[in-house]
Amino acid sequence: WATWCGPCKMSIPHLVDLYNKYREEGVEVVGVSLDQQGPAIVKPFASAFKINYPIVMGNQKVVTDFGGVRGIPTMILFKNGAPAATKVGAAPKSALKGWLEAEL
Repeated sequence: WATWCGPCKMSIPHLVDLYNKYREEGVEVVGVSLDQQGPAIVKPFASAFKINYPIVMGNQKVVTDFGGVRGIPTMILFKNGAPAATKVGAAPKSALKGWLEAEL
């Protein structure tokens, strides 16, 4: 995701809500910011959007290591430590919830 990405801005509140709902069941959300300006721009954004899950700064190596990113936001669901499913682009909360529940 990135602070300048409109679809990311639409998805973040859904991820915050889903994290709140499912973290007791062991679900973790980790945001990987691709903002080139670094933490100086990401920290105020995270505060404004009330992001309550960990955020790390990504770079081209991270993108490559995950097989490339066709667009952002890209959500990768890991199950038992391995990628299980990928979703590119914004989605309604109900779709993200259904996607997550199908893998739980």
